[in-house]
Amino acid sequence: MATLADLRSAILSDTGCTTAELPYSTIDRWMSEASAKIHTYTTWNWLDTTWELSTASIYTDYSEIVTSEGYTPKHPRNIMIDDNRLNWISEEELREALGVWGNRTGEPTHWSTRSGQTLILAPEPDTAYELTITGLRARKDWVAGNQAAAVPDMPDDFHVLLEYYGLFRGHMRKRDPETAMTYWGMFTQLIELLDKDLNAGHHGNKPIIMNRGQWNKDRSTRTFPSLGGRRGGPQIVYVT
Repeated sequence: MATLADLRSAILSDTGCTTAELPYSTIDRWMSEASAKIHTYTTWNWLDTTWELSTASIYTDYSEIVTSEGYTPKHPRNIMIDDNRLNWISEEELREALGVWGNRTGEPTHWSTRSGQTLILAPEPDTAYELTITGLRARKDWVAGNQAAAVPDMPDDFHVLLEYYGLFRGHMRKRDPETAMTYWGMFTQLIELLDKDLNAGHHGNKPIIMNRGQWNKDRSTRTFPSLGGRRGGPQIVYVT
């Protein structure tokens, strides 16, 4: 597990920069950029979350909801009332249905969303119903407080991506595009491997990320084994 302090230290060490040359505020901004790129790269299964919502309204704003784990819902995918699954239809179809039903009220059977923050139910609830909603959560801005002990909002295996991105930006800042593009290649290679692993459905196989690089004793430098005469990058192997 990496903290913001670990990432700052690794980037400063590898680039050979001081905090005067490369302030923490700049590194922190790069960590925010990298986090956004990682979160939006694909639909990661670790963004799945479940939350409860009690509502008696056709329209409910869920953008301010915070789950017990501290997450904010983003994209509902499935809604249940007890054992009954509500049917999703488009917002346009739902408005048409509400027009047909007129003043009808009762237990909702259909749902949709509007503007990425408003849940729409039909027919209009006749009382408060307890909804169990599953879907994707929004990402946390874990860098916002600039706290050294802050931990990235992603699984541990993704933390090295933040470092690769920071080193890409750092070496570009030092006008060393060759080294910078090496780290950019490592970033893109690893995120593609992680995406394939999480979406491939390997039955019972456990992924292990190899070739993360080897630090020297004082963690001042890190080397990567050469692959085919070129500087190596991360790899994933599977064990049962």
